[in-house]
Amino acid sequence: MKKILFFDHGFHKKTGSSAFFIEILRDRFEVEVLYLSVEGTVSADVLEASGKSDLVVLWQMDFLAPVFLAQGKPTIVIPMYDGSGGMSDLHWLLASGARQINFSLALHNRVRMLGCQSLLVRYFPKPVAESDLPRFDKLSAFFWERRPDHGIDVDLVDTLIGGEVDSLHVHNVSDVPWSRPPRQPRERHYNLTTSDWLPSKSDYNALLARANTFVAPRVCEGIGMALLEAMARGMLVLANDEPTNNEYVANWVNGVLFNRQLEAKPMHIRDCAETLGRMAWETVREGHRKWVASLPTILEWIGSAPVPPPVTINLEALLEDAWFSYYASADAYTAFLRRNVTLMTKLSGLSFAEVTKALQHREHDGAGRIDQKSAASDRASLDLANSAAALHDQSEIQAQLMKANQEQLQTRARLKAAERALALTDEFPLAVRPPSFGVLKRLSTVYGVLAGQRPAVRRLVKQGNLRRDVHDWAGAADFYEQAVAANPRKGEIWVQLGNMRKEAGRFDLAAHAYQQALQRIPRSSDLYLQIGHLRKLTGNARGAEQAYQMALTTDRNNRDAVSELQSYANEPRDSAA
Repeated sequence: MKKILFFDHGFHKKTGSSAFFIEILRDRFEVEVLYLSVEGTVSADVLEASGKSDLVVLWQMDFLAPVFLAQGKPTIVIPMYDGSGGMSDLHWLLASGARQINFSLALHNRVRMLGCQSLLVRYFPKPVAESDLPRFDKLSAFFWERRPDHGIDVDLVDTLIGGEVDSLHVHNVSDVPWSRPPRQPRERHYNLTTSDWLPSKSDYNALLARANTFVAPRVCEGIGMALLEAMARGMLVLANDEPTNNEYVANWVNGVLFNRQLEAKPMHIRDCAETLGRMAWETVREGHRKWVASLPTILEWIGSAPVPPPVTINLEALLEDAWFSYYASADAYTAFLRRNVTLMTKLSGLSFAEVTKALQHREHDGAGRIDQKSAASDRASLDLANSAAALHDQSEIQAQLMKANQEQLQTRARLKAAERALALTDEFPLAVRPPSFGVLKRLSTVYGVLAGQRPAVRRLVKQGNLRRDVHDWAGAADFYEQAVAANPRKGEIWVQLGNMRKEAGRFDLAAHAYQQALQRIPRSSDLYLQIGHLRKLTGNARGAEQAYQMALTTDRNNRDAVSELQSYANEPRDSAA
């Protein structure tokens, strides 16, 4: 029996979103599951575990595919439209050696156009018995307000069906911190009830069972479990017109689609609600039969994945770079993709000319619209590939890649700080002068590009320091962010990035940067001091005091920590957590 190493996001351990698929795999394979935390770090233990496995399956973590392909492991990627639908073509080309399983038709078609191997599957849960279908003598709607920040909120639901329903239950548990803006009270002609956190899934199901109308809570979905569960109950479903919602719901056939980007207008659903609900149930009943019949094909697709040729590369460095670049920012991940074009040719088996051809006519996102940011990024990489194809010496290709990457990384920050840069003419040119080929050639090779990053990191940090000293917090943060993208291991730079985010009032981004620093320099007294300052600013007095105590524990000579603790000794304690 082959062994699968199954990777998933840490929060799915609680939600159980992938549990149904893991159980399917266990019918034929030995499965070990590794949950990786977004807030945490990644270690070489991952590579050790994959080395002992026959296959690697990545649930929504498609950005890690090149790591395991380079290791020579058959890799199966299971991306989700809501997380990866907008990724650039380079993202998919770097993972083109993996087999994919797509739950979204839109994403399936897109990756196949890029030459990736993809199996389209359609998941349907088991439907309720026909005798348990809901009655529609009254319309009772259920809405979980998960992403009000995306525009699907109570006000939208009220506009769409408020004039039709007899009752509406709103589950007030958002996926993200959300403070509702002030609004004028509305006159409602239906009974409105609400709920907050529920002890168990059975309590959620009990609320759902009292309703016969369901409003899908998110703009788009990876699979759309909540939507499908409602369809399986025979409920009338309303959903935003994007994948995968519109891949299961045919408008006014087995549900209703709306467009949250258009002006909302009242819908007349009462007369057709029961018919649409019945059609939704019929869709799931037939779909579930086909889903069960497709399971042997899915297992065979996974089990027969070809073994890719391993690539001589520093796998630990590649893993760490992919991880920190992906979670740092979109720009940092784009930079990671661009500096690994050479690796892309090795993993995909494509030449530079073939990569060029693959990118020439594909500048669309998953929904079929022109994605200007991805297009610009891919065009830049296309120019880079064209230049590289004309070079014969591999080291010259790598030097060209590094030069273009450094220039791209600093363009945005140079524009923002142009006026201030004029006063720093002795220093500023250092930030834009690419390292000479002679310098690059003398440096050691690191995962497919010459390691010219260290001097570049020093220059980026120097430019960040210059802007920090004149209180240009945003400009400094741009340079520090580029520095950690180039070298994620430097905890001290993460601290500086956190400080700039904190000064600019971006407390959420500051907390993320400090968390990254804590993974790298857990004994830094200054880091705990800065965490204390952040908690103090956000009103968490108790947490701030604890951080100052940690700062003093790691360095008894930290006078700032002593001063802060003395102020707490002289003031009443705040109970904020």
